[in-house]
Amino acid sequence: YTHIIFIIRILNFCKNKTEVEYQLKAKNLAFLRASDFYPVLNRLKKARQEIAMKGMPTIFNLLGPLAHPGKVKHQVIGVYSSHLLEPMADALQKLKVESAVVVHCQGADELLLCPDNKLHFVFKDAVKRQTLDCQTLGLNYAKFSEVQGGNVETNKKIAFDIFHDKATLAQVETVLLNAAVAIYVANDGVIELEKCLELSREGLRNLRKSFFVRDNHLEEAV
Repeated sequence: YTHIIFIIRILNFCKNKTEVEYQLKAKNLAFLRASDFYPVLNRLKKARQEIAMKGMPTIFNLLGPLAHPGKVKHQVIGVYSSHLLEPMADALQKLKVESAVVVHCQGADELLLCPDNKLHFVFKDAVKRQTLDCQTLGLNYAKFSEVQGGNVETNKKIAFDIFHDKATLAQVETVLLNAAVAIYVANDGVIELEKCLELSREGLRNLRKSFFVRDNHLEEAV
């Protein structure tokens, strides 16, 4: 969850196409809120919140990534149950994405430092199903409790710690693993996953050089 908090800290929510284009040009990242692009969701907001309070996911948890207003061609989508891997991969293939991956691990909608990460890679002509053991990439096993987030302040601290090289090994390696798979998908699977992990490490090093924390605010170093 730390990468989400980091993005929110340096970006504003984009409410229209013009703002999206500006953020992409200025930061190479844009954070979109579904309700801003699909107003009908605002009418369902209260009902969704009430259901969420009961810990029950809804169909909107699945429709959101598939109905991305940017019509993106490369995606990493996490699902909360392994039985959703196949139908989500099938939907992505029908949407004719160039490359994507649907991931799940031990009840989490992201990749974890464990031996049984489930991935369904979607390419133009095929779906590749894979179980990924993080140790095959030289990463260490860790319990979910070691990387689990919390409230906003807890998540913010984790993000700051990662960018200040003060986070735990488990927190850092979880970010690196998820970033490596994203890089793999962004390059249509033509770069070996081991190389993608190296690139994610390099990217983190560069981000640590480019950003610094002052007075509990993440600012861009000039």
